[in-house]
Amino acid sequence: MQTISAATLGDRLRDMSKHVYTALDVPDPIDGPTDEVTPYTCDGDNGRPREDQYGLTHWWQINDIKDFKAQFIPAVKRLKEYGERQGWEIAKFKLPPDVLDPIVVMRDPRTGYGVWVKALTGNDLKRIIARVSSPCVKVPPGGENPAT
Repeated sequence: MQTISAATLGDRLRDMSKHVYTALDVPDPIDGPTDEVTPYTCDGDNGRPREDQYGLTHWWQINDIKDFKAQFIPAVKRLKEYGERQGWEIAKFKLPPDVLDPIVVMRDPRTGYGVWVKALTGNDLKRIIARVSSPCVKVPPGGENPAT
């Protein structure tokens, strides 16, 4: 397990999000207020949070996508295809008519990064939401755990 500061891990996480965003290939920009990195705890063997480990999740969304109905299914398909080309494990991939909102969940087995992307179609939302998560890492010596 790597020892990484929250700032460095946050930079890596945002870089991974850029790859996901590029793979979606939706022309609208990421909204600033919906772009958030949050820490999470990593559980030890006893099921309790470890003080010396943490992970980060980058949440973002693309709002008010122009011509949403023509864009959202191809965007989710492009992301899945990108993940497959990268050798990622596809844990979930569903499109209408099987589900109302298209979704793709995948993980890079080499790095431990995970991706969850869903297109919200109900109530004229016209948005794609995404969560990109890092693997658990160790807190650097003398550093603080951002998740506790």
